[in-house]
Amino acid sequence: RHIYAGYVAEFALTKEEKELLHLLVSARLVQSVTMGAYSYSKDPGNEYLLITQKTGWELLEMLQGVTAAEFLAAMEAES
Repeated sequence: RHIYAGYVAEFALTKEEKELLHLLVSARLVQSVTMGAYSYSKDPGNEYLLITQKTGWELLEMLQGVTAAEFLAAMEAES
């Protein structure tokens, strides 16, 4: 939420960008956990590559449980 607030304080998002935000954040997170798992499979001694795995999968599960509108409302909610 803080990253979102900081970004929109400098650059306004269009209606279309706001509608896609949930999907785009989810896709980026999928990319991160996938690349981390792949990289770890190539270098299993490098525990650093697993840093985002646990929290990343938990966040993806959470994101699957909310609609795009709910996600945007949470991003736009006052802290």
